[in-house]
Amino acid sequence: MMNLEYVLWSCILIGPRKYGHDTINETDINHLNKLSIIANAWIVFDDETDETAIELKHWKKQFQIAIENNKKLTCD
Repeated sequence: MMNLEYVLWSCILIGPRKYGHDTINETDINHLNKLSIIANAWIVFDDETDETAIELKHWKKQFQIAIENNKKLTCD
């Protein structure tokens, strides 16, 4: 599951989508969104630190920059 953090965030922004053998549905999206707001963080994978929580405002900037540089990040 490469780039899962990008795929899941794009669902929050765009809506449900098929991913792998299943669908990320509206219930999943609402749950992810609520948890990210409560934690004020998003979990990202980093080669050095593995799964790492980063503050939402930083994640939103990171997501935007990454997507502008590589539109395929949100594809499975």
